[in-house]
Amino acid sequence: MKDEQLTLSEMKRGSLYRNMAKGRTERYIGSVSHIRPVMDYHKEEQEGAMIRDIRIATQSEVDQYIDETNARVAGKPVISRVAPQS
Repeated sequence: MKDEQLTLSEMKRGSLYRNMAKGRTERYIGSVSHIRPVMDYHKEEQEGAMIRDIRIATQSEVDQYIDETNARVAGKPVISRVAPQS
């Protein structure tokens, strides 16, 4: 993982990132400006964040987010993990 600051052009919609200000993993869904990504938390809360507070989520943080999502969904469908593409 690189130590440099992430930029909006490097972020991919739908991908999971760690919001360090909130201490949780969130999904990137768009941007308000060149320094404010809009993050989604389990389809419950959407708001702008500061790019300086965002980093790429680790695999364990992604796994935890998926487990939380599975626990919240009615009917309990299971989201499967897919190996990252190179």
